[in-house]
Amino acid sequence: MTSKGALAPLKDEEEERDQFNRAGILETNVGRVRRKGNEANRRMRRRTFEVDISKLESEGDFPCPKCGVIISPDDESEETYTILDTKGDEDSIEEVVIQCKKCGSVIQLKGFVELEEIELESTVKISEPQTGSQPGFRTIHTISLEDKEVGRVVVEYLQKEDVKAFSKIHRDLKAGDAFQARIFIDSSGTTIDQLGNEGLAEIVKALKRRAKSLRERDIFIVTVEGSRERLIGRAEDLIQELTD
Repeated sequence: MTSKGALAPLKDEEEERDQFNRAGILETNVGRVRRKGNEANRRMRRRTFEVDISKLESEGDFPCPKCGVIISPDDESEETYTILDTKGDEDSIEEVVIQCKKCGSVIQLKGFVELEEIELESTVKISEPQTGSQPGFRTIHTISLEDKEVGRVVVEYLQKEDVKAFSKIHRDLKAGDAFQARIFIDSSGTTIDQLGNEGLAEIVKALKRRAKSLRERDIFIVTVEGSRERLIGRAEDLIQELTD
């Protein structure tokens, strides 16, 4: 007959073997899950494509890089795709991530900024600095809308001695950055009313792309009537009217 003292070591050995076996099974399961996750990640990477919409022709439709189904970014019904993510701000979109509903491929749509620049350049043009400009201090440019000159813009640049003053009003600018601009529209040609708010907004947008440190509130609209100049207001108010 086996004593209780003799059975105790056998019981301990069995418990150790059970723990060892459970640990082995757990490690195997964890390894299997990791392999599946890695395979899923690899499949996802393989199914991710990039499309530059600034290089597309016609209406901007394009075939899914994997299955070929035609995708139209202008199709708000999203019958062929789903929007996963949008990157950018209120002024412009930088990237849109979509997923093809037919094959599940993830597609990164890029080139929005370049496309907007192309569209702006075709309608609004701001010239290089003209006669009377003082680079780094003040520059004068002509403004053309659809190849017709409609006015001029004067851009002011921050000087070294003024940097500290601007830092006190929480403007993160350095010497040489544009800090203010005035857009002059000559009423003897194309008037403010003829341009309308949308036309002025396009000019403001083109100016901001040229002088990236400018904000809408830093840009003033001025109408010229003979020898008289009349302040219309800030571009910020103009943009606000369009979005209300």
